[in-house]
Amino acid sequence: MTPGEYPDILRAVGRLLDQSRARSFDVTNQGPFITIAWLGADRESREQHCEDRDLTELRKIAKQARTGAVADSRGGYAELLRTLGQDLAVQRADFTQITQRADEFVVSGSIGGKYARIVYRKTDLLSSSRRRQGLRGSKSEPSGSMPGASGLDRSRRAPAPTDNGPLSRRINS
Repeated sequence: MTPGEYPDILRAVGRLLDQSRARSFDVTNQGPFITIAWLGADRESREQHCEDRDLTELRKIAKQARTGAVADSRGGYAELLRTLGQDLAVQRADFTQITQRADEFVVSGSIGGKYARIVYRKTDLLSSSRRRQGLRGSKSEPSGSMPGASGLDRSRRAPAPTDNGPLSRRINS
């Protein structure tokens, strides 16, 4: 799993968490597979491991969601994690773990080969998601494309959108 795949995969993980009515979660990237652990609405702990074939299925689900065939809950985990994944892709960051802590998501991983711990507030992710939706609505882009996340090679992609996400706003300010 590479940073360019994070928006789709994390969106699909978020849909699983939304459908499970998760109260909190932890996602661990273990290379060829990810582990998703969450506390359900019934306060029971659950865990799911997704290998390559499962990740392929998650990508298909995410593509369906992008085309509008399946709608995501506004403000749900799918929207929040997709936006977080977009930010990680723009920053070319790798994550090893994403943990929900109250109204924050704590991401551990690396940026440019150096350890990084990033805290995302839900309100920042929601604001970034709304801005990006506005950008998508105001541009004529092919279905399913995301501004600023159309690839990792900056020299071959369109100019960056005006909102690169919560992390970039903190770094650039």
